[in-house]
Amino acid sequence: MAAAYELVLEVPLFDFGKANVREAEQRYLEAANRLGQLGVNAASEAREAYGAYRATYAVARKYEGRGAALAPDHLGRNRATI
Repeated sequence: MAAAYELVLEVPLFDFGKANVREAEQRYLEAANRLGQLGVNAASEAREAYGAYRATYAVARKYEGRGAALAPDHLGRNRATI
C-alpha cells in the first residue's frame, strides 16, 4: 500500500501598475512553471528513493536468516585448516 503525499505552494502575484502588468504576469507564469517542475522532480526523486529502499529491504528479508545458519559451518572450516 503506497502512501500519497501532496505539497501545496502558493506564489503571490503583485500588482506593479498598468505599465508593468504584462511583464509581471510573464514573470509570475515563469516562476509558477519552475515551481511546478520542482514539485514534479521532487515527487520523482521520492518515488525513486522509495523504490531503492524497497529493493534493499526485499534483499535483506531474503537473506535475513542465512547469516546465522552459515556462521558455525564457516567457523568449523577455519578451525580445520589451522
